[in-house]
Amino acid sequence: MSEDEEGVIRLSTYMGGLVRWRAGEGFRKIAAPEPMSLEKVMNFAYDEPNHRLYMGTYGEGVLVLDTRTDAIRPLSSSGMQRWIGSLCLDRQGLLWIGSFYGMQCYDTKSRALMQYNMGEIAVSSRIYSCCESAKTGVLWIGSGEGLVSFDRKSGSTRHYTEDDGLPGNVINAIAEAADGTLWISTCNGLSRLNPDSGQFKNYYAEDGLQSNEFRYGAVATAADGRLYFGGINGLTALYPHIVEQGQHAVPPITFSRLKVFNREVTYDPASDENILDKHISQATRVTLAKEQNVFDIEFSVLEYTNPHKVVYAYRM
Repeated sequence: MSEDEEGVIRLSTYMGGLVRWRAGEGFRKIAAPEPMSLEKVMNFAYDEPNHRLYMGTYGEGVLVLDTRTDAIRPLSSSGMQRWIGSLCLDRQGLLWIGSFYGMQCYDTKSRALMQYNMGEIAVSSRIYSCCESAKTGVLWIGSGEGLVSFDRKSGSTRHYTEDDGLPGNVINAIAEAADGTLWISTCNGLSRLNPDSGQFKNYYAEDGLQSNEFRYGAVATAADGRLYFGGINGLTALYPHIVEQGQHAVPPITFSRLKVFNREVTYDPASDENILDKHISQATRVTLAKEQNVFDIEFSVLEYTNPHKVVYAYRM
């Protein structure tokens, strides 16, 4: 979906063509001249100053729509791929084209493909998403083999995978928050990346996501900074700056049961032969004879907001 400066919205549908909506007019299907097809328009990149809407397709390459007339033409350049997974128009007028066979760069001014050394993953893997950082100008590329950052100024690249903290290597969509952090949807959860430290923070269905699996390219940023990510069970919406405001201290561990040789141990105030010095929930000491070498201890934390996130550790 794309909205131009006049408030006209254009929607792409899979096998349903391209549709335009205008206030007072409603919906209207846009036709393309033969032999072009608009049945598989998968993504948009809008060039507002030049009134151009770049459309990535499956099988037709990149098409260009004039938003003033709805005239459509193919974007022709020798060597350009035809199966397009993502589009990103940067501030310099370079159109980054993510295809099934790697990333390409098209200069909209010279109308020619440009060559950049973006690393093996970026130029050979299937590309699902890309995003230019508004703060640094770094290009972030989402592939089927992880996340790649490409700094055109220095020519440096960095490749991130599950080994670096990502929840999954298939990067479906990328969005930059106002504070410069990146939010990345995958096939196994949503992740927040601090580009300065390289640290990831991952979120899963138990944190409130629609599911762990997201759809590629399904991302939008609202005017108020809210991020939207689409997945197999609906939409996940979040304000990046308040996601962590609900954090609180985890309650202390509570011991609930002790068994020795599979028999539950209780505390008897009248006895001098107690294993426990108090009731199990208040005990500070457990005294076992040498032969009492098989025992079980049950414990828990009274945390109900997200018990799946509680991690226990013990030492004997």
